[in-house]
Formats: sequence, C-alpha cells, structure tokens
Amino acid sequence: MKFNFYLLVVSLTIAFLPLNAQKRYLFHNYSTRDGLINNCIYSINQDKRGYMWFATVAGVSRYDGYEFNNHVIPEINDINMFSEYIGKDFNGNLIITSFGEGLFVEQPNGSYQQYLLKKPRRLGKNIAKMVRACPDGKLLVSSGKSIYLFKDEKFKQLYTYKMNGGIPVKTIEYDDKKIYGSEEVLGWR
Repeated sequence: MKFNFYLLVVSLTIAFLPLNAQKRYLFHNYSTRDGLINNCIYSINQDKRGYMWFATVAGVSRYDGYEFNNHVIPEINDINMFSEYIGKDFNGNLIITSFGEGLFVEQPNGSYQQYLLKKPRRLGKNIAKMVRACPDGKLLVSSGKSIYLFKDEKFKQLYTYKMNGGIPVKTIEYDDKKIYGSEEVLGWR
C-alpha cells in the first residue's frame, strides 16, 4: 500500500512537470492599425537602445514599446522605399538595406549615414539586399547578382553571377576562406 502511494505521487509529479516547466511568451500582432508602416515585414532587429526595427516593403519602422516612428530615416520612408534587411555590424550598429537608396549604417551619435553602391543614383543600381558583418569591420553586401565588399566607406565589387541572366544573391554567409551566396561558392579575395 505504501509502495502504491509513493508510485502514485511520483507518477503525478512527473505527469505535471512539463506543464509547470513550459514558458509562456507574450505575443502581440502589430499592423498598420497600430502605426506600422506596412504589414509585409522582411526583417526585424533590435538596436543598442532597445528599439525594435522593422524592414518592410514600404520602408522602415522603429518601435519604442509604445508607438511606431516611421520617419527615422527619411531617405527611405519619404518615398516608401522597399527595405529587405536590418542587421548589425560587429560593434552592434544597425545596418539597413534599401531597394534603390543603398545602405544605411548607424553612426555613433545614433544618426544614419547613407552609402550608395553606384554613383550617380540610377534606378535599379543601388539595390542592397543582404549584409554580413566580418570580424575585421568589413561588410559583405549582396545586390541583385553581385556581391560587394564595403570597407573604408567604399564599395568594391567582388563577384557577379553571370549564368542565364543570373539568380539574385539574397543571402550571404562566409568563413575564413570562402563567401557563400546564392547557389555558388565564391572565392575570398
């Protein structure tokens, strides 16, 4: 009888442990009704001050926990410019890509510096899609069919995919010797 009682207590304890161990997460769905610039979000990141940033098809929204600010980077938002990616460099500064207005890099004072892949501005020539930060401070930037190295505030084209009209390079990964983008392994220069 004593053994059955202990077996019952142990069984009930084990049965209810997973219920008590589960974490509860607060989930809230934000939309344009809440002030978000667009409902189609491609990337989300958090800056050093705790703001949440959202890259959308109509620009960038910054959220402070209470309201959205859609005018932080006027070069993107004043013309409803498509933004696909928000990442960070190795210092924790945000990097924001745009379709047509290049790259925006957070500066120490909290402002954003714009860098164009090609000058002068031409339609379809300043498309930045994805960014990867290298430990030495350089940035790898994908732009349609090309990959650029961004160093000392200048872009250097590293690679262009030329087969059959090309496949857009949407993501970039790297290790010490190779850069990986799209379907090709790219040599490090």
